[in-house]
Amino acid sequence: MTQPPPEPPIRPEFGVPPMRPVAPTAFQDPVDRKRRMVLGIIGAVVGVGIPVIIVIIGIVLSLTSSGTGPERWFGLSFVVLAGLAIAGPLQLIAGIVFAVVDKTRPFGVGFLIGSAIGMIILAGACFAPFVGLQ
Repeated sequence: MTQPPPEPPIRPEFGVPPMRPVAPTAFQDPVDRKRRMVLGIIGAVVGVGIPVIIVIIGIVLSLTSSGTGPERWFGLSFVVLAGLAIAGPLQLIAGIVFAVVDKTRPFGVGFLIGSAIGMIILAGACFAPFVGLQ
């Protein structure tokens, strides 16, 4: 019967024993890792897409509403204000909640990124009348 190799001596400056190698966990399985990576990418893409699509639909609906000139821009500004003041904080809270949970983390991160992109689009729509884009 063979004996395990002797433990290396503990160096006094560290005061803790050295770490022993551990067997690889199930997370090292290449097939499982690839599946998790693909699901993460899909979740992130869907998370980015949902807020951006909502913002684009809101802007298109407000631009195609009845009215001309200043009335249309007033309606668009109202939609943008509602999006920035009401939907923005709700999207941030939902994105943070999704990002905290392990199984929905890629979707949550994508949702937060999509919310930021939507805020940039909405802010651009706010400034469009001031630069003459009517």
